[in-house]
Amino acid sequence: MSWALLGIAVVIVISTGLGWLQQRAYQREVNKLIAEDGESGRILVSGRTKGKIRGAIVLLVVDRSTRQVHRAVGMAGSSVFARFRELPQLTGALDGAASRASSKAVRRATDDAIERYSQVRVPAAPVPR
Repeated sequence: MSWALLGIAVVIVISTGLGWLQQRAYQREVNKLIAEDGESGRILVSGRTKGKIRGAIVLLVVDRSTRQVHRAVGMAGSSVFARFRELPQLTGALDGAASRASSKAVRRATDDAIERYSQVRVPAAPVPR
């Protein structure tokens, strides 16, 4: 086996491991938002966008009755080292939240989350756990 092939294999293993760690960070953030803001009448929606170099993920906690964003977190970047950060500028009215985004990637991810919110069919009664 050549050194180049071995080097490529090592890079693939490291990349896979870092991607797995980022997926775990995403799941922890979702679970944290549900635990902290999972009141009746609120739902969690996510939106994402991919660019040529950078991407973004936005998680919004939305009150169904008032259409208010109670909490927003987002992750934007071009590497697996990106982490979720609070996005207080997105809290408030759901309509127009994307225009308050700090970057183009976050704005497009917020638009995606709002689109997903409009497609959600939430049952009237909470589903027992």
